[in-house]
Amino acid sequence: MRLRTIIPFVAATVLVCLSQAPTTREPLNPQWGAVFPPASARQLLRQCSRGTPAPIRGTWNPSPDQVRLLEGPLSVLLDRKLLALRLPDSLRPHAGDYYRQYAGVIVGGRRTIYINGFHKTQVTETRTFLTEHRNDSAALRNFPSAFRDSDYWRGVPTVVCDGGEYYFGVEYDPQTHRFRNFSFNGHA
Repeated sequence: MRLRTIIPFVAATVLVCLSQAPTTREPLNPQWGAVFPPASARQLLRQCSRGTPAPIRGTWNPSPDQVRLLEGPLSVLLDRKLLALRLPDSLRPHAGDYYRQYAGVIVGGRRTIYINGFHKTQVTETRTFLTEHRNDSAALRNFPSAFRDSDYWRGVPTVVCDGGEYYFGVEYDPQTHRFRNFSFNGHA
């Protein structure tokens, strides 16, 4: 008699605990994505430590709806790739930590959205540098003027050699809704 009472109680407790388990997945911040116009889309493909789509036969402009539709699945994919890394949880980034630059390119006759992703530290460290050196012309002399705007990433391609999991690229087919050729940057 006692066993019949305990089993449903234990099962109910387990179900309640599982339903309240915290999720580690953080969604992408929609404000941290920028679509590059067709005229500058090819600039995003000049990466130095990971492959990019080739050969490019043209460019096009992804719509806001196309970008919005890919961001949910991209968040899941990115978190899955990050979880697969052999990093302590305290050092592992989350999908919600990344900015994204989107470019519409035509590869093999198909429209593809290329996604260039980079960790938020890229933006925060650049903003900190600009704030600390705003009146230091010697420090800014070799700093490209296009990067001096705090939202530089919306129009200036982020290209970093190495950097590992803090930088990634992936292709998205808006017709099939599938990702391919995901890769993090290399390590020095």
